Amino acid sequence: MGRANDDKWLDEALTGALGADDTQPNFEQWKTRHPEAVQQLTTRTPQSQRPPTIGRFKMKSLHVKLAAAAVIALAAIVGMPPL
Repeated sequence: MGRANDDKWLDEALTGALGADDTQPNFEQWKTRHPEAVQQLTTRTPQSQRPPTIGRFKMKSLHVKLAAAAVIALAAIVGMPPL
């Protein structure tokens, strides 16, 4: 058949090639080395001071709805091929 440890040869080859020593990332150490990044990530602008985004725009006014419908209808008419 084959070698007894045939399923582990790739893991061993990669570990040797990459020089991995199975260390885990230490987030606490990273936080002490990068206090500016921690400060930026933990402080957020209050919701009332944020600029409005396009997703928050709502068509509440009847005039806005009619104008949007007119633009869509006009674009459909202009985009139609001649008969």
